[in-house]
Amino acid sequence: MVLFGVLMLCIGFSTLRSYEGNPLNFFSLGGFAIVVGIWSANDTLILQVFTQRPEIVRFASYICLIFISYFPISFLASATNYRNPVMLSILFGLNASDFVITITLSILGIKDVRDMLLFSHFNVAVAMFMAIYLMVRASKKRTVNAEFLHKVIVGMSFTGVGVTWDMIRYRLFPNSHLASSFFTRIGVFVFIVIMGIHLMRERTKLAVEQGRTELMKKLAYTDSLTELGNRAAFHEKEDEIRRTRTDCVVVQLDINFLKKVNDVYGHAEGDRHIINAAHIIRDSFSDIGISFRTGGDEFIVITHKNNISSVEKAISKMDKYILEYNKNENPPIPLQIAYGYACCEMQTDMLEEAEKLADQRMYIKKKEMKAT
Repeated sequence: MVLFGVLMLCIGFSTLRSYEGNPLNFFSLGGFAIVVGIWSANDTLILQVFTQRPEIVRFASYICLIFISYFPISFLASATNYRNPVMLSILFGLNASDFVITITLSILGIKDVRDMLLFSHFNVAVAMFMAIYLMVRASKKRTVNAEFLHKVIVGMSFTGVGVTWDMIRYRLFPNSHLASSFFTRIGVFVFIVIMGIHLMRERTKLAVEQGRTELMKKLAYTDSLTELGNRAAFHEKEDEIRRTRTDCVVVQLDINFLKKVNDVYGHAEGDRHIINAAHIIRDSFSDIGISFRTGGDEFIVITHKNNISSVEKAISKMDKYILEYNKNENPPIPLQIAYGYACCEMQTDMLEEAEKLADQRMYIKKKEMKAT
């Protein structure tokens, strides 16, 4: 059971990092499994064999029993969307008071830890009533689906019956072998397994849905031919720049003679021309900005900061890649990419003005390239 609890905690930390589901559910269930495992291990004598310190093992098991009631209520409160912290605060206060009183009286030699179990049993009884309240509330307010509530009721019923029976046996036969946690272990094990399987299924379902959502978003913002950001992604980037008022450089780019490639050699060759141009633009500017395909032969790069020298270095790199491509691939019409760029300081400039200026400079460059 301790190993199962550790597994739940690991899944909880994974959930915390990936934001897939509520990690508190896994933490509460994992903590419950661990404290129950340590507490019930006292009956099996396993820990005594390994530690050779039975008094420490018994003391640890009693401490676990003191706080054992908090974790299932924490789990139920989270799982049933109970937002009021008063209930958990009361239960934690009872557990903490039990702990302080037990430790104090034990250290002073007034009472043995075993003699103080009545307080722990009282806290367990309080937790049972809280669990019933949470399940009834969830059923009335429909804060969880019926299938999950049914599983909770089944698991808590097994746990409640087991705990109640063991508490009765302990009161009737405190020094007998009948005063064990056997039925509690069975009930808790059933509850934890049912809830653990449910949580893992829900997490898997949520991960699949999140992956589908991310895929749909990627498809919505990605140009299918070049895998660069599309016009929608570019407009989102524009909104981000306006919102954060980030300085940048806008680079407008256009493929020369694409219409001639399509008319003479077909659209398949034209697509190959576009794809290779896109890859060259992406690789040239990847260190300083993000590349977008905004039209058939039109591309835009938005740099991360206002730095002309880095843009000019990227353009030199692009010209080098184009020469290598034309030499190695020998396309029927050599690849040419015209460009123009303009700075945008958001404190004084308008992004639209920078885009228009970059576009004008790009067309000037296009005319120069075609004239040579």
